[in-house]
Amino acid sequence: MKKPGIKHVAPNQKRSATSRPKGPAGKRYPPASEHDREHLLHELQVHQIELETQNEELRHMQREIEAVRQEYQDLYETVPVGCFTLDARGKVLETNLAGIHLLGESPSALIGRRFALFIEERNRFGFAAFCKAVLKDADGKTCELGLLNSGEEPTSVQVFGVPVQRQGRADSALRLAVMDITERKQAEETLRRAHEELECRVGERTAELVQANERLRSSEREFRLLADSIPAYFSYIDQDLRYRFINKRYGNLFGRPTAELIGQLVKDVVGEANFCTIEPRLREALVGRETSFIYPKVLPNADARWMSVHYTPDRGEPGPITGVLALMIDVTDQKRSELAL
Repeated sequence: MKKPGIKHVAPNQKRSATSRPKGPAGKRYPPASEHDREHLLHELQVHQIELETQNEELRHMQREIEAVRQEYQDLYETVPVGCFTLDARGKVLETNLAGIHLLGESPSALIGRRFALFIEERNRFGFAAFCKAVLKDADGKTCELGLLNSGEEPTSVQVFGVPVQRQGRADSALRLAVMDITERKQAEETLRRAHEELECRVGERTAELVQANERLRSSEREFRLLADSIPAYFSYIDQDLRYRFINKRYGNLFGRPTAELIGQLVKDVVGEANFCTIEPRLREALVGRETSFIYPKVLPNADARWMSVHYTPDRGEPGPITGVLALMIDVTDQKRSELAL
C-alpha cells in the first residue's frame, strides 16, 4: 500500500540519480566519459611514481646521513684524544674510548660524575676558572693539569675546551679535548735537569777558569817581577819578528815604555843598522838553532854598547817553533878592557 505524500522511485532510477555528481546549487554534472577516467587515472599513476621517486631519494639521503653519522661516531671513538662533554655544572655527559682510558673508569662510572673529581686537587681551582673562561670565549681556551687515574702517578694532560649549545636546552655545555702529554713533560723535566746540571758544570768550570786566570795573572806578575829584576835585557820575538814581551830594562834601553814596544817590529825598534846584524841570527833561531854572538849595538842616542846576545828557539810540545827567547847582556866594559890590553 502506498503511503500518501511519498513518491516511489524504481531501484534502477535511484542508483542513476545518486551516482551523478552535484555542482553548485545542487546541479548535477553529466557522468564522466571513459576518456576522462583514463586521463585521471594516468595523472594519479604519474603522481604516485613521483611520490615513490621522492621517497626513494629521501631514503637514500637518510642512508647517507646515517653513514656519515656513523663515520663521525667511529672517528669520535677511535681518535687518540680524550673527548668529554660536560654540562654547565661540570658533570660528564659523554666521552669516548680514549677518555675512558685516560681516567681508567668504566663509562657507567663516568657519566653523571663531576669531571673535577678526576683532577689533582692542586689543579681544581684553576680548572673551575678555566671552565668559566671557556663558556665566555667561543674560540676556546687551553690549560694543563694532572689527571687522577688508577695509576700511581697522575697523568699530565693538555686540555682544550670550547663551549657548545645543547639541542633543546638554554644552558651551554663544554666540550673538552684532553691529550696525554706525560712523555712531553718527562722530556721537559729531563731537559730541565740536564740544563741545571750543565749550568752547574758551567758554574764550576767558570770558577775553575777564574782561579786559573788568577793563577796565570799571579804567574805573569811573578814572571814580570823576575824578568824586571835580572841584570839583563830580556825579550820574546815571534815568527813575524815582532816583540811579544820585553822587560823593563829593555824598554829603558830605548827610552820607551814597555807597553809601547809590544807588537812593534824589531827592525822599527832597534833601527836598520842593528837589524842587519841580528836578523840572520834571528832567522837561525826561528828554524831551531840556538845561537850566541857579540856585537856593538848602536843606541838611539848614537852611543854604541857591546852586547852579548843569546837566542833560544821556543818550540811547542809538540809543534813548530813559535818564537825566540832573546837574552842580551851589556859587556861594554869587559870588551873595552879586552881591547885595552
